[in-house]
Amino acid sequence: MRNLKKFLALVMVVAMAVSFVVPAFAKSIDEYSDAAAAADALASKGELKEVYADAVQLMIDLSVMKGDGDTDNLRLGDGLSRAEFMVMLYKATSGGVAIENKEPSYSLMPAVFADTAGHWSKAYVNWAGTTGISAGYPGEEKNFKPDQPITFAEALLLCLKAIGFKTQNETGFVFDSQKIKSLAYEVGMLGHLYETDGGAIDRATACLLFDYTIFSEQIRYTYIGQRYMTGDDTVMAGAQKNPSWTLAEYAFHLVSGDFTIITDGVTFGLP
Repeated sequence: MRNLKKFLALVMVVAMAVSFVVPAFAKSIDEYSDAAAAADALASKGELKEVYADAVQLMIDLSVMKGDGDTDNLRLGDGLSRAEFMVMLYKATSGGVAIENKEPSYSLMPAVFADTAGHWSKAYVNWAGTTGISAGYPGEEKNFKPDQPITFAEALLLCLKAIGFKTQNETGFVFDSQKIKSLAYEVGMLGHLYETDGGAIDRATACLLFDYTIFSEQIRYTYIGQRYMTGDDTVMAGAQKNPSWTLAEYAFHLVSGDFTIITDGVTFGLP
């Protein structure tokens, strides 16, 4: 699957021809203002450089990732705030569409978390709080701490929730970075990120995490109160994976493995 992502641009051309949609083409990494810095950030990933580069380009192509609004820099080596990550997470679930173009009501409602009232990310954080994606900052549930750097463990948990994981269905669940990594491993969300520690992550790592997230199978709960076995994989208590549903297919109309186009009149979630 990883190598096929290099052909995404060609697949997008075919999809546009099918649906008669002609959106602007996404830029390549080397077309951004900080292309040299982006190349250095990717080079720092060592032998996984191409894996990260493919993930970053895929997130650009799907409008999940974009350059900084002021400078048009990708800033791949920079960390992400919790608010910035939430914007990307929303776009990963919405087909790359900004919240104001898809669900403007989240901008109009009061802030779900006290510290996001008046914050630029209020709508995205409201979405997360309303849908159960986020219950607030661990230990300070009335606040979200939008400007605080997001850690790998926090990012993993948010992505797990985006594909259906429900902490309230996990007996005695507490925020623990190792437990969260184990859960992510069970649903196939870690991949090459297996050795990543629980600390702050950079934007390139976020792109690879979103890559794995959109192709991860949905988690569904059976409420049987015991561990559910599916194939050779053991998944969470009372949960099972739904192989017929991924964000790649649901939000972007992609199929893992060969990027088959679903010709239902919508192309990659583009407006």
